[in-house]
Amino acid sequence: MKKEFGKNINVIDPQFLYEDNHMMNYSYKISANGKNYKVIQVQMYKDAKIWAEMSNAVEIKN
Repeated sequence: MKKEFGKNINVIDPQFLYEDNHMMNYSYKISANGKNYKVIQVQMYKDAKIWAEMSNAVEIKN
């Protein structure tokens, strides 16, 4: 998780949701083009490496 959040992106309110030996799940908020989004990200591990990743961004309406 430290490696992922250490990238040069504007992460707002990161939340660690779950991690075990096979997967990790976390969320954060971003702002882009004047809109706010909540991003949910899931990473799956194989042989101690990330081999699959899925994410979904949902607009947060104020």
